[in-house]
Amino acid sequence: MEVLCPSCKSKMEAATDPRGGGRRHYTCPRCDGEYVVPTRKPPEPRGTTLDEAPPPEAPPVGDVTLPGVSLGGIPGVEWKVPEELRFALKVLEGTESGKVFEVTRSRVTVGREEGEILPGDPLVSRKHAAFEVYGSHHIVLKDLASTNGTYLNDRLIAYSKLNHGDRIRIGSTLLEALIEIAG
Repeated sequence: MEVLCPSCKSKMEAATDPRGGGRRHYTCPRCDGEYVVPTRKPPEPRGTTLDEAPPPEAPPVGDVTLPGVSLGGIPGVEWKVPEELRFALKVLEGTESGKVFEVTRSRVTVGREEGEILPGDPLVSRKHAAFEVYGSHHIVLKDLASTNGTYLNDRLIAYSKLNHGDRIRIGSTLLEALIEIAG
């Protein structure tokens, strides 16, 4: 790395830092100027310095609006699946083959150790995927950074809208989405 003297613009020579600390130290042979390359501090996590703005406050109590959907209630409260929607997951392959999981909450997670649906499959991550219901016509499948991925109709996904008859592979477990809308 070529370093030029800030004073006379001559090429500086590398030298040992007299104060130690492993910093790179340069001296100018022409004007005897010195330059020490500052050590870089790792970036501080957000919210730890005093000059940053405080984190935003929680949304006010009332309707929570999602893109195209309004859900009534208090943030953090569990919402029920709309009455006109019947949503279930049928296990086609895996240790729970033939079992049907009825989904009655707006967010249901699948995992090996945590979640509402525990398929007993060693290839399923601790927290693998989530099914989220946004109104009667919009159900989303999300991968929760699983090790082996979440597949919808044989395609690896991060998140995707779910339709009736879709097949979801989580580990070695194959699920089928059963979605019925009354009326």
